[in-house]
Amino acid sequence: NVLHKIIGLYLTSSQAQVTQLRQAWQGRDADAIQATAHSLKSSSATLGAHRLATLAKQLEEACRTAHVEQSEGLITLIEIAYRDACDIFRNELKSSPKEAA
Repeated sequence: NVLHKIIGLYLTSSQAQVTQLRQAWQGRDADAIQATAHSLKSSSATLGAHRLATLAKQLEEACRTAHVEQSEGLITLIEIAYRDACDIFRNELKSSPKEAA
C-alpha cells in the first residue's frame, strides 16, 4: 500500500541523511550539516517522528546561528532517535496487512 511505500522510501533516504550528518560533522562542514538536518527534519515530521524532527531542527538552528560545537552531541541524539523511529516504522510494516495500492 501507499503507506508501506512511503515508509520504505523514508527508511532508505533517511539512513543516507543520518550518515551524511556524521560525515559532514567529521569534515566540519556546517553548511552540509544544516542542509541535511533541514531535509531530515521535514521528512521525519511528515511521518510523525517528532522527536527526531525536533532534534534535526535544533541541529539546523545550531548551524545557522554558528553554534556548530553543539552539533556532535545533537548528531548522536539524532542517531539514537533515528534508530527508535526506524524500529517503530519497521514494526508497522511487519504488523499491518499489505493491501493493494
